Formats: sequence, C-alpha cells, structure tokens
Amino acid sequence: MEHNRRNVLRLIAGAAIAPLAVQAAITPAVASAPDARIRQATASTVTLVANGAAQAVVVVADDADTVTQAAAADLVRVIGIATGVQLPQSTYSLAQSTYPTLVPVNVGPVPGSADAPLVQQLDQEGFVIHVWPDAVNIVGATSAG
Repeated sequence: MEHNRRNVLRLIAGAAIAPLAVQAAITPAVASAPDARIRQATASTVTLVANGAAQAVVVVADDADTVTQAAAADLVRVIGIATGVQLPQSTYSLAQSTYPTLVPVNVGPVPGSADAPLVQQLDQEGFVIHVWPDAVNIVGATSAG
C-alpha cells in the first residue's frame, strides 16, 4: 500500500517529540521479534529540531516520484505540527550547498548508500529506516514501501 511509508513517517514524527528537541533513533531489534524480517540495528541518534530551530533538512531525489514527494511533505508537515518548526525540504542536488549545516533526512533511494543490500531484501511494501550519525535514510524497495 502506498501509504505505508507516509504512516510510518507520521508515527516517527509523533513519537519522537521531546520538550525542545525531536530526535530520530533506531534501537536494536529484539532477536525474538515475531516478524522474522526485522533486522538488528545499531543505535544512533540524530537531532531534527532543537531550541525552536531546524537541525535537519528533508531530502528527496531530483527525480523523485509523487508518492516519495508526498511522503517527504508529510514528514515536514507532521514535524511542523509537533514542534512548531518547519523543516526545509530540498533535493539531493541542492541540499548540501543550500543547507550545509543541517542533517539530511533522506526520503527515498539514496545513491551509493550502504542501505542498498537491506533494501534489496525487502518486499514491495517494506522499508528501512537507518539512522546514521550524520543522516537519516528512509527508503523502501519501491515507492509503496
């Protein structure tokens, strides 16, 4: 279903609220998780909003499809509602030069990403949320993920 990633982005934004900071984090998956497709992840934390200011930029590919663009816009909207801070949104080709100090939250495929092997193992609606020390990648095998 094409709304899966959008719903997850809403949940992430809603669940990650702290008084003055929104943080995205992945914690290690439990080995006995009922869904065998859950993979163990390394914990990492990235601040998205702090002290009323954006610390991140939501990024999509220059040629992102409408589902991916809508998911990114939903993430920006929900974080804005939750924090009162509107994260900027950009494309890969402009993000680093336009927002060099902000952490990229990549929605959709990331060229050259280490997430590629995980993404190849996903079904059509699967997705990976990978929090790196300097970025967050939210990517599915397809736009439906």
